[in-house]
Amino acid sequence: MGWQILTSVLRGESRMRKILSLILLSPWVLGVSGCPNAFEEMADKNSDDAFLYAAQMAIDNQEYTAAIQTIEKMTTEGQASKDGRLIKGVAYAGRCGLNLIELAEKLKDMGSTTVFTVLTRAFANVPTVSTRPEDCLAAEQSLLAIPTAEMTSDDWVFLAFLEFAKIGTYLARVADKNDDGNVDTAAPAFNSCSTISDADTRQLGTGLTIGILALARAGSALLGDVTSSISTVCTRIAAAAGSASVCTKTTASAFTAPEVLALRAMIKGNELGFGTCGGATGSSPACLCF
Repeated sequence: MGWQILTSVLRGESRMRKILSLILLSPWVLGVSGCPNAFEEMADKNSDDAFLYAAQMAIDNQEYTAAIQTIEKMTTEGQASKDGRLIKGVAYAGRCGLNLIELAEKLKDMGSTTVFTVLTRAFANVPTVSTRPEDCLAAEQSLLAIPTAEMTSDDWVFLAFLEFAKIGTYLARVADKNDDGNVDTAAPAFNSCSTISDADTRQLGTGLTIGILALARAGSALLGDVTSSISTVCTRIAAAAGSASVCTKTTASAFTAPEVLALRAMIKGNELGFGTCGGATGSSPACLCF
């Protein structure tokens, strides 16, 4: 029997679960037994398979830190395997707050609410929001370490949702400064071009780029309206900033200073962002950061 690694990340029943289950769930299995007594029957409780199984059980119980610690007990080779990197990424994703089904529902039903607003609200709803961006980043690093040839379409879909979660956690850290789980007001932090740090802005940029690339590699039409909106704004802000590469970089350090300012303009604009400049991205000096 195969065993499922997304039990807790995709917890809860919903109509979106029914829509996505055939796309996302059935292929996500690893090559160790999922029978109830599988762990007890393993001859070597310190084998990589045993640690993988124990980590899965921890994830099932939403004990993400324990899962991460268990994976780190594996051999160097085990941790570098696809299974090791995948389940470690899922554990970090769980700890950063990703519930794929809930996030998919929020994005699907966003209506006229902008992408960044939806993502901020989605990740300003549990304690320790201030530390969760680093967990999303750790999940990203673990998944991106898997060779491209070994990634399945479902792996890419999961990575895409992780990137949107990463964006949400970085925005929520600014919008929920008192760490009470709520956006402070109408996102006043985003009425300035300087309130979100360069480092966080760069991570937001990679989240956009990697998220869209991941969906493209998955061959998935999921979130078509979201990706279309992002592409439109990227084209517009690239023209205004004189940089066609604003939304093509997957490494945070690769963004130039003008491109960082262009990303901040996206946050202020009313297509993806919070509309704190009174118009569309790049439509007026108030909606630019350069």
